[in-house]
Amino acid sequence: MAGRPGGASPQLSARATAQNRLDPLFPRKWSFEYASCAYGPVYMALLSSMAIVAIFLCAYSASTLRAYQFAEDRAYHRGADVIHTLAQSRLSHFPTISAFPPDPPPASMYPSPPPPPTPQPPPRPVPPVLRKAPPKPPSSSPLPPPPDPGRWSTTNNITSALDGHGVVAYGKFVYLVAGTIGISQLFRYDTETGEMQELAPLLAYRSHFAVALVNASIYVTGGSDYFGQPLFWRAVNSVMVYDISSNVWSWTSSLNIKRTGSCSAVLDGKVYIIGGYDDADNFLSSVEQLDPATGVWRLLPDSSNMASAREHARAVAVGSYIYVAGGHGEDYPVTLDIVERFDPSSGTWSTMAPMTTARSDFGIATVPGGRILAAGGACANAECIVDGRFSTWSEVEEYSVVGNTWVRRAPLPQPLYRFGMAWVAGGVYAFGGYNPANALGEYTASKRVYVYSNTQYGRDGQPPATAAAPDAR
Repeated sequence: MAGRPGGASPQLSARATAQNRLDPLFPRKWSFEYASCAYGPVYMALLSSMAIVAIFLCAYSASTLRAYQFAEDRAYHRGADVIHTLAQSRLSHFPTISAFPPDPPPASMYPSPPPPPTPQPPPRPVPPVLRKAPPKPPSSSPLPPPPDPGRWSTTNNITSALDGHGVVAYGKFVYLVAGTIGISQLFRYDTETGEMQELAPLLAYRSHFAVALVNASIYVTGGSDYFGQPLFWRAVNSVMVYDISSNVWSWTSSLNIKRTGSCSAVLDGKVYIIGGYDDADNFLSSVEQLDPATGVWRLLPDSSNMASAREHARAVAVGSYIYVAGGHGEDYPVTLDIVERFDPSSGTWSTMAPMTTARSDFGIATVPGGRILAAGGACANAECIVDGRFSTWSEVEEYSVVGNTWVRRAPLPQPLYRFGMAWVAGGVYAFGGYNPANALGEYTASKRVYVYSNTQYGRDGQPPATAAAPDAR
């Protein structure tokens, strides 16, 4: 069949045209062989080009990704460095907190950025220069010396061992009114020579009495006498008076109440007898007053009674008041440290600072500067009992009327109780008394005389003749 070279028959052309309308991608129905020969090289070249482009894109994508990762790592490290540096600058404001060491760079296959500079510790704050205060100008008045505890010394002994005796000072002499059982003597001790002289004896034996000096007369009030066998004690209300100028004893008006173990003081020329216990062993808190001009004892009203009934206490007068300290309370043998002050003008009592040591039967004396010296004594409280015996003290304390305070002073050379003390021109004299003389705890009367001196007192002469006197036992 004749046709165009390389062409198709008219029938084939018609089908091809129809096929072209149906399949625009394949304009004609090719045979495999035709496609292989005519268009194979073109397709192969196209596929090769596409493969090359794909490989290039893959390689480019990989390199771009690595570059991005490297940039991200650098940004991370730079940000960490910035934060670290910022933290270091913040911490530098706190000198007590040390700087943190830099974190090590993370391991990486890429070279790490150079480490940041090592932060330097913050400089230490320089302390301010302290300037010395200018020296104070010298004071016009020197500072007062420290308190002097005082000191005790010995002097000539008395010729008779005494205990429970009364002591009063008059001029350079000290009068000792014997109170030892079986003795009713009166002695005079010369503080300048140390000599002792026996004077007129008492009109009757007395013990546990009170003694007072007023207008050159010595009053021995109340106390106990004894009669019969065995020894029996009873309270009395009789009063003896000794005239120093004539060396004569006489009886005077009696107390309103029989009392023993009482204490006495002299104020404004009047004698006051305080406390004790009566002949029925009742403890007393009442007060009696003697006006030597009338010779009459007046029992003060109950409103003038002490707050604490007591016996074997001690009393002295300082200024416008009478001070009563220590003694045994109603719950005998309870020993007291209580101090009360009596105002005769109002007839009332006030409680003052207590002593630092509870004591009875102790020595007491007034000293210059509104002070009271209390020494020795005995204590029968439960805490004071040693081996079944009461304690005897050597402790000494001083009371300041102005400050209402007690302070310790130099102790006695030995424990003593039932002894007397008196101030005489620059020193406090302590006479006799009981002291534990042996290992068995037996007590014996003493002949010792001790003198207490203190630079605070000086030597201002004798106290007035109406000054308060220690009480007798």
